[in-house]
Amino acid sequence: MKPTISKLVQPVRGCGRRKSFSFYLSSGSGSSGGILPMFVRMTPPIPINRKAHRTPLVVDGGAILAAEPEDTWLAGSSKKAQQRKEGDAWALETFGMSSTVRMATGLCKGTKDPEQAMVAILNGITWDKRILVTLRDMAAARIMDLPNMAAPYGDMVRAAQAYAETGHLSALADILAAAWRGASAAQPRHRQTVLPYLAKVMSYLGAREDTLAMLARFTPQY
Repeated sequence: MKPTISKLVQPVRGCGRRKSFSFYLSSGSGSSGGILPMFVRMTPPIPINRKAHRTPLVVDGGAILAAEPEDTWLAGSSKKAQQRKEGDAWALETFGMSSTVRMATGLCKGTKDPEQAMVAILNGITWDKRILVTLRDMAAARIMDLPNMAAPYGDMVRAAQAYAETGHLSALADILAAAWRGASAAQPRHRQTVLPYLAKVMSYLGAREDTLAMLARFTPQY
């Protein structure tokens, strides 16, 4: 039996665009015949605690049917994409930027992997009481009230408090990462106000290379 092929005029969609001169196949409602299924009916339904996804997710059916934890369901390209996403989130939290950018920037320039980058940071930073003075100055200037600045400022304050309680260098690395996040998040019209404070924080941490790299990246005239 020859398949029925029809040409449809696609109305304007609310999201995404069709690619010109391409074929789009559909099995129709109900997945009749088991070809290109729109969905697979399961009784009882298996819930998934995941936000709606615009593209299909590749999953391990065996893991689902065996009632394994939901974080083990992804497979193939979907699993790799999730791992990349988690890696990016870790790098942003740890370095204030992607691992690739961190390894080419400031204190970490020339390092070969994230572990070397972190070692370079821990070996290059130190505590200075003027960091607290700068954070208080930022509070007096209401820097945290500027768009996108509440989170990085709060992270710097909490990390400074953590260092005061523990003396761990990792807390200083968290201050540096938060300063980088603040520099990236600051709106262009507010950078002239925000960057001098962040430059002071980085300088007092002993991260002169990061200070120069941050100013060069976000201050065109620097």
